[in-house]
Amino acid sequence: MKTIILKLSDDEYRKLEEDARKEGFVLISDYIRHILLSDSVQDNLQSYQKIERKVQDMINPFTQQIDDLKRRLADAIERIDEMEELVKKPSIEGTTEKKKDEEGQTKKKTIVDILKERKVLYENEMKARDPSAIINKLRSTGIARIISTTKGRIAIENEFFDMFIRHTSSIKSKDVEEAASQLQEPERKLFKTLVGVGLIYYDNEKNSWIVVTGKT
Repeated sequence: MKTIILKLSDDEYRKLEEDARKEGFVLISDYIRHILLSDSVQDNLQSYQKIERKVQDMINPFTQQIDDLKRRLADAIERIDEMEELVKKPSIEGTTEKKKDEEGQTKKKTIVDILKERKVLYENEMKARDPSAIINKLRSTGIARIISTTKGRIAIENEFFDMFIRHTSSIKSKDVEEAASQLQEPERKLFKTLVGVGLIYYDNEKNSWIVVTGKT
């Protein structure tokens, strides 16, 4: 035998007790059993279950559509992430820039190829997700001078850096702008950048600009 426990307020209990007496029941428990097992209650329960099933049948198609939309949205987000990865990531293996090989076929340029073309790469200007990995890759290849500054690291092709030092040291003007005007890009930008972070200064005794940074 199973037991059902009901918690009622004093007013609810008095109302139930009064109704039981009106219906001729001595015990409230008998009256409650009568109510629960009466045909009207069973009919109401069945009606409620039918309504619940109908509502569920109406909701199910919309639920399926929502689930389908969620799956499509997730797929779209995944495709966008993949596209961003291809567009933005000049990875250790290569970048989105392209070159042609000896047979005329287009291939992705590596970060080494890009440095050889541009001569100077600034870590704080890279749009890649992991600029640090790119700088570390260039360091490991040995083709670049890596200079650490307060604004981020700079990768400079070795031969270009040697030429940059020669050109810079030959300038006699103490004025930064005038001195920079005697250089061509990308030397001019590199000169202003290093002067700005204190890694190039004018030595009055030697009457020339001095680069104080070394390979890091």
